[in-house]
Amino acid sequence: MSILRFKLLLTWLLSLALVLGTIQILFWLLPVDSYYSKQRYFELQADKIEALALGVSHTRAINFPSLGIPGFSYHDPGSDLQTVAEKYRAIAPLTPNLKYILLAINPGYLHFIQSDKKRAQKEVFVHANYPKYSNFNGPLYWNLLFHYPKRMLWKLRKNFRKKITLLIPHLEVSNRHLPCQLKKSRKIDHEDGFIGGYFDEYADGKCLNELAIATVNIHAGLILNTRIQQENFKTNKQTMTAMTAMIQGLATNQHKLILFIPPFTAEYYDHRLWEETKLEQQNYLQELALEPNVLFVDYHDLFYQRNYVELNTLFYDDNHLGLNGAREFSKILGEAIKEFDTL
Repeated sequence: MSILRFKLLLTWLLSLALVLGTIQILFWLLPVDSYYSKQRYFELQADKIEALALGVSHTRAINFPSLGIPGFSYHDPGSDLQTVAEKYRAIAPLTPNLKYILLAINPGYLHFIQSDKKRAQKEVFVHANYPKYSNFNGPLYWNLLFHYPKRMLWKLRKNFRKKITLLIPHLEVSNRHLPCQLKKSRKIDHEDGFIGGYFDEYADGKCLNELAIATVNIHAGLILNTRIQQENFKTNKQTMTAMTAMIQGLATNQHKLILFIPPFTAEYYDHRLWEETKLEQQNYLQELALEPNVLFVDYHDLFYQRNYVELNTLFYDDNHLGLNGAREFSKILGEAIKEFDTL
């Protein structure tokens, strides 16, 4: 073998090793894309799905096995009604046996509308909670598609930092949890469509008041500290992103809308900042309940009589149910849906 051939072979082997090494590093840094793994999971059971959970993170109050209805969740933290309507239009054709749309209502939900810029930013990072991009029309499809490289670069940086952090020894003090710090314990990935599964850790009941004060300030800041609060509420009622427009689409497809206020802690739900929005929402939701394909139920105080401050086995934090609470609540909601179906 000539020296030239040997050099070429050596160069080829080194290049191959570099490519394989790069691929191995990328596999190490990038786990399976949650969008595609969730999409596969959805496609396997699409024909069996009868209930679809949309809306905000309070949708975690739904546990489909306890509800007694096979379902799937495409909820987003910080989702607004426009997002819900877009998802419904995209997912409904994929679920031939769909009967119910479940939508959790928190104290300020109908007063919240995202700006186009905020929605575009959020869609990049919660992309796994969208079904096939091709089922969307208009700018949302292109936004989701063209942001793919940006999303993958963000994931690469995030996982690189995470891997490096795990390799670096930490001082003992860095692992100590503050008394009221939450730990996010995850269960089966994509369980009922919930990425990461249900929370099965529960906040110390004595921390709920402290947590509620911080949470209400954050949530209310997104809704109440704006001059267009009432315009948002009016828009959600009257425009094409309105609840009424969505209800008409549901009726055409013979689907039913289940609007529910899930159980909250009194520390969160009865905060003075929610007084005005709760009253406006309650009156409007009761009007919507007059529609034949709409059920509205209010369970915000379902667990008020429990002494959860002494021993909390229901709430993951001050405004979300953990797995135990979701199971118990979903059984009650399931009975209400059965009764609604007999009317």
